[in-house]
Amino acid sequence: MSSSEEKKNKRSLLILYCVVQAFYWGGYCCFGGYAAVYLQAHNYSNTELGLILALANIGGFILAPVLANIIDKSKQVTVFQCLFAMLVLEGILEFILTFVPCSDVVVGILFCILMIIAVAVNPLNTDMCFALDSSGKYINYGAARSFGSLAFAGVSMALGALVVRFSPEVLPLSGLILVAVQFIVLLVIIRVKNKYKNTEMEEEKDFSDDALSLIPFLRQNTRFLFFCLGLCLLNFSSCLLSSYLINIVENLGGDSSNMGFLSSITALAEVPTMILYTRITKNIGCSTAIKIASVMYVAKAVFYLWAPSVTILYFSCLLQAVSYAVLIPAMVDYTNIVVSYSDLAKGQSVCAALYTLGNVFSSQFGGILLDHISVKATMAVGVAVCIVGAIICIVAVSKTKPKIELEA
Repeated sequence: MSSSEEKKNKRSLLILYCVVQAFYWGGYCCFGGYAAVYLQAHNYSNTELGLILALANIGGFILAPVLANIIDKSKQVTVFQCLFAMLVLEGILEFILTFVPCSDVVVGILFCILMIIAVAVNPLNTDMCFALDSSGKYINYGAARSFGSLAFAGVSMALGALVVRFSPEVLPLSGLILVAVQFIVLLVIIRVKNKYKNTEMEEEKDFSDDALSLIPFLRQNTRFLFFCLGLCLLNFSSCLLSSYLINIVENLGGDSSNMGFLSSITALAEVPTMILYTRITKNIGCSTAIKIASVMYVAKAVFYLWAPSVTILYFSCLLQAVSYAVLIPAMVDYTNIVVSYSDLAKGQSVCAALYTLGNVFSSQFGGILLDHISVKATMAVGVAVCIVGAIICIVAVSKTKPKIELEA
């Protein structure tokens, strides 16, 4: 293969991976971002909504590391095969929710299973980044992830208007369309990947025999697990804001349209930081970036708590640029540094799973709290949990060298 053709294939993989992130997060917005809107339209209370989201995130929390363990230990099963299976299941469930009349109980069950799969797909997408480019020199995860934020912003704004104009039943149909596109893009990625073989990956030995099983891995990485616990608590507050954003907005006099616009601004605020993440952390290292982002999570939670109007919420959500937008690529980067290559899929999945566990607690307890105390009091609980999570992350994270030193 000529160098120009190889360069073209590398560029194609980069573009396709960006498209994968875009359509995954656009699809996730259809049911994850609008879960409260969709389920409340099917007569679910906040407590019942919280239970469904909690069960979904517990399922994803369990499924993601199990799939990663299979990928790490097996010489036959690949991340691409797992993604194919997950996307097919997603498509089937969204087809049923769109075209098959179901009772509210069945809708809740199918929605829960759909969320389990979607939660598990996220770390698989992260692992695919390293499967395509183990060196990390060509595919910039942060930049690719920013396309996900852009897509989430656009889809969120569009869905906000569509739900107001039509009904929440447009949500599973929109998700079905986006999952179909993800499936097609994955097929194209495999075709391009087969043309371009990463030389560095081929020269490395087969690590599948060196990979630890899940339990030994957890035992040997206790500090990493403690750090992931901090991520879980940080995400509790963040998910409390996103899962029950419609309640927060309505409490300030807004509606679904305001919620869609607010979600769009929040997602757009992430984009510049994620694109520039590599440059931002070049001199400070991902561990310092994690500490800064942890403090900013607390600041964002406090701003949302104090916001007296929807207009002020628009300004508060800009803190997403220095909290979530920094933490997501930083925790992927950090995991890639502190976890051995043979266990990388497991490490990324465990990190993502424990971060997702914050969804479980916020979904369950958030719904219960909202049904028994005020929106403001619920958000105050979120602030307190966020502070504890920030302290744990700052204490647990191991010091890493800036990338400029690592490359020297």
